[in-house]
Amino acid sequence: MEIQFALRDEKINVFAMSYGKIPFKHSHQIILCKKSPIPENRTGPFLLYAKRSGPDYRLSEIGVNYLNIISSKNFSLNFIAYVDCQLKVRIIPELFKKLYEEGFFSIWHPEAPCKYFDVLKEGYLVIFRVYQIRDIISDQLLEKGRGGRNYYFNLSQSVFSPVVAPVIKDTDFDRLKAELVSLLKINGWLLEVVDSNYEIPIVKKYSEQDLIKEEKEAYIRNKNLSLSELATKIKTKGIHRRQIIVESKQY
Repeated sequence: MEIQFALRDEKINVFAMSYGKIPFKHSHQIILCKKSPIPENRTGPFLLYAKRSGPDYRLSEIGVNYLNIISSKNFSLNFIAYVDCQLKVRIIPELFKKLYEEGFFSIWHPEAPCKYFDVLKEGYLVIFRVYQIRDIISDQLLEKGRGGRNYYFNLSQSVFSPVVAPVIKDTDFDRLKAELVSLLKINGWLLEVVDSNYEIPIVKKYSEQDLIKEEKEAYIRNKNLSLSELATKIKTKGIHRRQIIVESKQY
């Protein structure tokens, strides 16, 4: 899997899209609000990257609790996102109130997206498909675009890493997407569906032994440990089997 771009967003959004565990109706968030559509030639894969600043808009009570849970955690750079489709919608308060109530955008107070879109009458709900990749990508590759204003930007150089698994099972993702689109259609809020033509990545099947080997190698690469140092760390900290990169997963 070749990755050329990064997608930057609120820390709480990025965690909700990747790690999930939102304490409400749906454990993961699959949408982001955008004022204009993402270009067809920029549908991914994007390396997900969390902004360092706090939320720009008002969180719901659910969001405040969720932010407290993740506030001390660092986001691990081993998640990628594809634009699955873009839903052009009417911007009205009732839409976002319903998205909150049904758990599709539950971490945000309904007034937050209304303030984001400001005076716009139409906007986009972009549905993202998120996958975990094997390797944790160096944050040094973000330096080129980190200080810019664009929410997506080129990495300093392309990187390659195989896909391990989608963060939401295919059947669950398809159900969530169908429920969201149906909700918008029934209420007359959906104006257009712009499908993405991204190619679904091949998920490499790993045996338990493969995972242990891959994760040991990833740990050494990212921590710059020698094998002897790794062995000492495992012995002194009680790190075993698939827990070998638990520090980098942070969740």
